[in-house]
Amino acid sequence: MHEGHHSFLASNNSGISIANMVAPPGWSEPFQKPEFEEYTYIISGKKQFIIEDETFVLEAEESTKTNTHTSTIR
Repeated sequence: MHEGHHSFLASNNSGISIANMVAPPGWSEPFQKPEFEEYTYIISGKKQFIIEDETFVLEAEESTKTNTHTSTIR
């Protein structure tokens, strides 16, 4: 589930986008290069990330940031 809270469409502000997402176990997506800075904060559970060539797992109350166009993330 992905639910947008604050986005350009909702606020007419292209500088920020905040969303709530629930990822089921085993969920994955293709690699991407974000067109904006992306911040991820884990509320509960854990999530594996692959950013550039580094693989790591974030757990509850941890966060990460990916930079515009400079990172490939999955």
